Amino acid sequence: MAAMFRAVLAMVLALLSVNPAWGQARDYCPARPGLGTPACTIAPG
Repeated sequence: MAAMFRAVLAMVLALLSVNPAWGQARDYCPARPGLGTPACTIAPG
């Protein structure tokens, strides 16, 4: 019974650790800038 509890606890902790990564969406620049357009910059991180 204790082994089952530990397994469930490990799964819950694993799922909670993945959750913050979902909220970190950032803008992405798929195209190269041209001569008349500003440079595309991405925030560090």
